[in-house]
Amino acid sequence: MKEQHFQKIKKIKGRFLNRLIYFLGKTTLPISILLATLLIFCTSSWSLNNSDLSGTYVWYSKYSKFSNGITGGWGMDDTEAYSKAEVNFDGAGGWSLVSATDYRLVREISEELVAMGTPEDGNDVLSNRFNTTVETEIIPALSGTYTVSSDGAVILSFTDESGPETLDGFISKNGESIIFGDIKYVNGEKYGLVEIGVGFKKVKRICLPCIFLLLLDD
Repeated sequence: MKEQHFQKIKKIKGRFLNRLIYFLGKTTLPISILLATLLIFCTSSWSLNNSDLSGTYVWYSKYSKFSNGITGGWGMDDTEAYSKAEVNFDGAGGWSLVSATDYRLVREISEELVAMGTPEDGNDVLSNRFNTTVETEIIPALSGTYTVSSDGAVILSFTDESGPETLDGFISKNGESIIFGDIKYVNGEKYGLVEIGVGFKKVKRICLPCIFLLLLDD
């Protein structure tokens, strides 16, 4: 039975190669012109849309931010972090967060008076005090919309506790991967953030018996 399956696959490959050789033998165009024409056709016909971003993606991102912190000073609270998430895209312009976790190193900077010399000198100075903590947070459920332009540019839109937000990125030609970046700066709140991340489509299990059944179906 196994030998029959391999023979059938071999026969299919043989038919394809025979037809390709026959076509190349009949055409009067030089091979270089033929290949160039095929390349131009394939390149010019490439156009993406929302349906090319579909399925569940594993998403990793890295971000750094600073804020005024508990003492109200400039950059008194610094955070280095990365996130791991699974995001589902429905292929029609909607997305939802399946799961997400933030892993953070948070450094708070405060000031304290340090006595220099004797109390009679009165030479107390302000000195920085650093406190670093490790935090893990499960991100609550989130969803939104997205648009994919013909060139692969992606815009994700959503609303969280800070209000309406967007993320800009690009997807690959085959829709299997996505990269995005973001930058924010709010002078009045003394807040800044830089973020970059990538996502890859989750691999589905391959049904080998199904493949053999398709090959057997004439």
